Amino acid sequence: MNALTFGDLSARAMRLAILCRSCGRLRYVRSTYPETAVVSDLAKTMQCVRCRSEDVELIGMERDRKSGFWPAEAG
Repeated sequence: MNALTFGDLSARAMRLAILCRSCGRLRYVRSTYPETAVVSDLAKTMQCVRCRSEDVELIGMERDRKSGFWPAEAG
């Protein structure tokens, strides 16, 4: 399986979210990165704003197929 790039996010109409595995905070991130940049590589340089944990994951989020809404931010 190929690594997800910012170009992939754009092509699939997805939004980028950061999920902190320590405190559970989920927030959407503005993705102003080159289309060839790999999402998982960027995650290695980020940390949670709330608890400062570096145990974070960047996730490509899709709209709910039934309602058309984006998943809500949590935390």
